[in-house]
Order: sequence, then structure tokens, then C-alpha cells
Amino acid sequence: MKIGSSHPWTRREVLASTVGATAALSLSPHRAFAAATGGMMAERAARVLTALDDERRRAASFPFESPTRRRWNFMGPSTKPGIPLEKLTSAQKLAVLDLLSIALSPDGMRKAEKIMVLQDVLRDLGDGPRDRNRDRFSIAFFGTPDPGRLWGWRFEGHHLSLSFTLLGNRVVSVTPSSFSSNPNVVKGGRHRGLVALDGEVALARSLYADLGEKVRAKALISERAFGNILTTAGREARIETRQGVPLSELSQSQRDLFMRLVETYAVDHLAMDLAANQRERIRGGDLMAAHFAWAGSDRDGETMYYRLHGETFLIKFASLPNQPLHLHTVRNDLEWNLGAQVAG
Repeated sequence: MKIGSSHPWTRREVLASTVGATAALSLSPHRAFAAATGGMMAERAARVLTALDDERRRAASFPFESPTRRRWNFMGPSTKPGIPLEKLTSAQKLAVLDLLSIALSPDGMRKAEKIMVLQDVLRDLGDGPRDRNRDRFSIAFFGTPDPGRLWGWRFEGHHLSLSFTLLGNRVVSVTPSSFSSNPNVVKGGRHRGLVALDGEVALARSLYADLGEKVRAKALISERAFGNILTTAGREARIETRQGVPLSELSQSQRDLFMRLVETYAVDHLAMDLAANQRERIRGGDLMAAHFAWAGSDRDGETMYYRLHGETFLIKFASLPNQPLHLHTVRNDLEWNLGAQVAG
């Protein structure tokens, strides 16, 4: 894949970044090390940090090796580490959202915005803190966007967690990531009709419904849904054994549906070059050994759970007990989470 050449740094710094990246990796850079978007991320991250006053910059900044970097958390309405949008000026907030828009596709940005709006919906419903709002999402930086050095950033709040790790101007990881929602379908009020997660529900239901009786019995790993995604920060690798039915036992149309569902989590929300890189990443390895697992009911309005588990992805979806519109999802790339392949 052609790597873009535009970059905010000087030619000398670009060359230093490239040399430093190659030396640090001790191998030929993989295509998933996207430089076009990474260069723009570095530029706009620096712009955010410059726009912040000293106090806000300190709140938003952590060492790359800080334990906070590994403690991603999309659950709970509390303020996440970093500096929340609600404590920024209009210009500072715009700079943060500008950075986010570089990482995400238009569809990904719309999905993030829907999840942010749902905080206002929950407030209007009297669910949780009275002051919860769409601006209670934090930006955090880990290290600084320097050529040839590892650094990263995270945009996070209730039901949204997006982590990006870079080596200079090259994106080396886009996981873990979570787009979750409550309520997934807004049934009243000024945001009536808003649906946050569509394909995550519809595609999975279609795939499970299309399975023949014997294959469906193999995919069903529990009559009862688990009530949550089971793996959180520090426990990403809790599920080691692939369960359910392998792709090798599905029809071609079912395999296509499975991969479309995986791309909903791993590709669709990302900027163009990151999306292309991730499409290549998830289709690497032995895809026929990837598994689809289901737990709980397949009826609309009832609690469900499913899992997509391959060599380069572990994707989980769960609706919470007695809350069929309260959805938790997470995508992990256990080998590359938070740049583990280069950062250890």
C-alpha cells in the first residue's frame, strides 16, 4: 500500500523518524504502520498540546510507560483520565475533535457523536449523575509526538474508548476499541429514532439465524447470555480457547457475513489508510480457524452475547441483564494491543 508523503515536520525530522522506526522494530515495517494518517495525528496532537495551558496540559499528559495507558475503561459515567472536553475552551475542544476526526472515518465520527449524545439522553431519563453530558469525554496523551519515539493518545468516556499508539508518525496500534451504547435505540424525546449500533446487532442476528440446526447448536456455547463482555483492561487475554463454530464449517455466504461483521468493529470506523491496514490485518492468518460463538436468546428484545475470535481479533458483544438496549462491545488485537508488538 502506498504511504502518503505529507508530513508536518521538516525533511530532516521525517528521515530521522523513518530511521528510528526501523531501528526500533528490527524488522521491515508492516503495512499496518500507517504514516499518512499518523503524520496528521502527530501534527494535530501537537496542536492540541500547544493549545492547552500548563494546568490542562499536565492533566492530559502521562509518560508512555504510565500504568494509566493500559487501564482503558469504557464503563461507568465517571470522568476518565486526561482532560475532559467539558473543561476545555471552545477552541481547545475543537482542536481535540479535529484530532479525533483524523483517526476516524465519517461513519466512525458519526458513531462516536451518537454515543456522546446518548449521555444527554441518559441525563434526560434521570439515569446516573444529573450533570452527565456529551462533553464528559477525555483526551489523554502518553508520551509526546516525537519522531522515532513511541507515543499514544486515547479518547475515552462512558461507552467509548479509542486508543491509538504510534512510533513517530506511524500508527502501530488502533486497539483496544469500544463503541458501546445505552439505550441503543432512543424511543422518545428530542433524539427519538437515534440508533447507535446498527450493524453490530443486525449482522450478528442475521448470521446466527442463517445457520443450520446442527451448526447453530455448535455455535451456541450457553443457553444463557453472560451479561457482559467478560474481558476488561488487564484481562484482555482471559479467553484463550476459541469456542463456537469455525468458519470452515460455514457456507461462503455465511463466511462473508462473518467478515462483514468483523469489519464493522475493525475497519468501518477508521480513516481510509488505517481501515485498509486493518482489513489486511484481520484477513491475515488462518481465517478458516476463526470462530463464531453465541450465548443467550436470538429473539429481539432479549439478552444476547456473541464472540468473533480469530488470530488477529477478539471481538465481544453483550447486552446487559434485563437491559436489551444496553450494549457493551470491545475489539482487541491481543498481539498488537497498545503497540505491544513494539512496546512490549
